[in-house]
Amino acid sequence: MKPEAISHVPHGEPIGDIRFIRHSKAAYRSGSAIVGSENPDRPIDPKEQVFPDLTEAGVELAQHEAEKLFGEMDPAADALFFASSDQARALETAQMYKNIAKGKGFVIIAPEHHRNPLAERMSEEEVRVVESLSLKPESSLWGSLFSPPTQLAPINWSGVDAAVRSAWEEARQVVLQDDKGNWGANFAHYSDILRERGLLPNEQSTAHELFETQFQQLLRLARFGARKAKEGFGGKHIKILAFGHENYLAKAFKEYFGEEGIQNCEAVHVRVNADDSLEIERRGKSVTTL
Repeated sequence: MKPEAISHVPHGEPIGDIRFIRHSKAAYRSGSAIVGSENPDRPIDPKEQVFPDLTEAGVELAQHEAEKLFGEMDPAADALFFASSDQARALETAQMYKNIAKGKGFVIIAPEHHRNPLAERMSEEEVRVVESLSLKPESSLWGSLFSPPTQLAPINWSGVDAAVRSAWEEARQVVLQDDKGNWGANFAHYSDILRERGLLPNEQSTAHELFETQFQQLLRLARFGARKAKEGFGGKHIKILAFGHENYLAKAFKEYFGEEGIQNCEAVHVRVNADDSLEIERRGKSVTTL
């Protein structure tokens, strides 16, 4: 699924308006707790996450970006539907945006079913937790592989098999040869390289694999949301805000825009056109894909 052109004019009036927003700055407390535990190799259990996870700077950033985003919308004309990953940092960000939107008088369309353990712990019933926005359960130890040295949480190596530790450290040396400065950039650059060299377990996803699978699921979600949005809501236009992660967006930006990375709270604007094509816009550039 390749882009057709840069700065492409939409194919008629858009029928859907979706913004994918990366979560705000977080402490990643759940992952840090696991790699320091008796079993550093286990994945994060969404039901048992540590929250709140947003840092003080993350709270401030989310407030600032939400104010800016909703300043571009009209509560008299727009109704909002919120969706999120099942990770605490994404759901917390979505909840903050939603509360600010309510304070500005926007109508919030509540999901018919929320039934998510973390959402229930947060008393959150107006944000839909969506699987296609969520991260796959993967090893916390191997996920930490791409963290810059200053952000790598202490690992309890006594809980790791010697062969696994040796394999991890060999892969880690590849990443440290040219640390890109943040987890997302390292993941985008090195995950596929490590897979090709046989240094990344098959259970762990690469940036290209997520582009081929989960990112395409996000595009299908955008089209599904557009069909629902076309029905309208009390005479208002429905705008969908979907909060997630950089993991499955990293390679898409390289494919579509020739650059990698997405900042915390950065929004990618997706418009679904009447001919079912998608216009994807970020940082003032847009591509259209079928």
